[in-house]
Amino acid sequence: MNISRFLICLVAAVAIASADDKTDSVSPQTAEMRERWILDGDAQLVVQGERELKITATAPMALWCPEVFAGRVTMEFECMVPEPQTKLLVLLHGHGSDGAPISDWKRAGTYDHYNAGRMELYTIGINRGPHTSDKPDDRLANVRRIGGKEFASYTAANFQKHNRNGRAFWNAWNTLSLIGAAQEPVSGTGKYLRHRVTVDPPHLRLEVEGVQFADLVDHRPNPLTRGSVGFRCMTKGRTFFLRNVVIEGRIQPVR
Repeated sequence: MNISRFLICLVAAVAIASADDKTDSVSPQTAEMRERWILDGDAQLVVQGERELKITATAPMALWCPEVFAGRVTMEFECMVPEPQTKLLVLLHGHGSDGAPISDWKRAGTYDHYNAGRMELYTIGINRGPHTSDKPDDRLANVRRIGGKEFASYTAANFQKHNRNGRAFWNAWNTLSLIGAAQEPVSGTGKYLRHRVTVDPPHLRLEVEGVQFADLVDHRPNPLTRGSVGFRCMTKGRTFFLRNVVIEGRIQPVR
């Protein structure tokens, strides 16, 4: 190969690598989140300025950014929880087990639609502590991978049925789903907290108020590398606030 041809190939390879490394940034205004984002279940979305959104979960719900991201994704946002007993999750790389984008089918926001249904995703508990629950497990920022064929039997009805006889059924689900858990250095109600969550498959990193408190690895085969991101409230009747949401990652065409 002569020098000229080598240089042409080198420039082409660098251009391809640069395209692969391209990062898109999504900084939605709250009106866009209310009107364009995908809502599962029932919730009241009230715009309180360009960057603040009040969300009241009239039933368990989720709110999804409609874009599909691939590879490394970072979500940075401020969130406030006014009341105790409010369980919130960040959702990452959500997609159908057949590879379909989440916009392809409807969900009612119920437990089974995320855990034992068509979807696969990572979930991360945020703002957890004594104000969240009396249960020690619910006081930690749990990071889980749920959905797919392995979880088909873990329906809400089966949890209710088997939990009458002890925690063996829940323990099996917990072992299968849990990637790791950590205590957030700052949490609580009535104040905005700045969160930063990064999935860089198979790694997941968690920060709050500028302090990284978890760096976990999904050791299961085929870590999730593509999908949508969003927020979920599992507690009916609770309100939470979001502002200054920024999502960084590589946006992919929705097939």
